[in-house]
Amino acid sequence: MKVDNAHPHGLDLSGLNPEMIAYYETAGWRAYYARDWLRVFGLMVLLIESQFHIPFPRSFLAALHIIRASIAFVPHDHNLDAVQGHLERFYRLAASANGDAFDPRRAAELELRYWVIHRELAEAPAFDKRPLIESLAALHALLFARAPTEIWASAESRAAAAAAVDRITGRRSTDEAADWRRVEECLRRAYQQVKDAGRQPAAPVAAAQQIAGR
Repeated sequence: MKVDNAHPHGLDLSGLNPEMIAYYETAGWRAYYARDWLRVFGLMVLLIESQFHIPFPRSFLAALHIIRASIAFVPHDHNLDAVQGHLERFYRLAASANGDAFDPRRAAELELRYWVIHRELAEAPAFDKRPLIESLAALHALLFARAPTEIWASAESRAAAAAAVDRITGRRSTDEAADWRRVEECLRRAYQQVKDAGRQPAAPVAAAQQIAGR
């Protein structure tokens, strides 16, 4: 896997709050699958302000783009260009709020790749989970300016959260309350792993590319 980041500083991890972000993201997932778009919007504003440091009122505009991307992605015959367009507008706001910490166009491409792979796995849960983990590792590597190998454990935790969501939405869960708790636990662990990786010296880009390409 290639390191895909020409903006070396990435998002600031010093103030990252894994518990808060995990709560907002889990609640947002629940609202999304309930198609409760007003609640999704409110939760996304809080998540965006917490994770991406986008100040009010630009956080409202950023949340609007995420919601519009999510709504556009719902139909199976969705317009990928429209979805990616909203994702890119969101990531442009996020990058701008963080001193152009990452490439917003590439972030939108990687986010959409994750969405597509996640949907495919939700519909065929027996498929190999590695492409999902790779897509998450690539996205977080870009956002946080780490090598994919450094962020891999976090990607595995996020993939576990996605698997729990898919059990619920696919009506395969035998205990939905427990699975939603697992979603939040996995996300909290994922963001803690991101924060822990940020405390370590970043791997040199050339070396990280060599390792990730094996």
